[in-house]
Amino acid sequence: IVGLPNMPEMLAQESHVTCYDLCCPNCYHDYNVSRHLDLHIGGTASCVSCRRAYDMNNLGIVSRGNGGRSLFRYYISYSHPTQTLTINNN
Repeated sequence: IVGLPNMPEMLAQESHVTCYDLCCPNCYHDYNVSRHLDLHIGGTASCVSCRRAYDMNNLGIVSRGNGGRSLFRYYISYSHPTQTLTINNN
């Protein structure tokens, strides 16, 4: 999931592109099953299996349902001259 959050992160002047995994981290960790998330207007994603919702405007934390792991966030770099977006997981 790649996009701009609705508001900047704390102490930031402007929003920066963020990237999250499309797989529910709690279903994957608990059951070793890859469950895709449903995306919703307003910057949330939800899992139909565990019924958790994740707030992508707030670092991917669980915003509804049982607590648990936040969404896995990837590192992003953007090169304006070449218009290249690079996504890394380390």
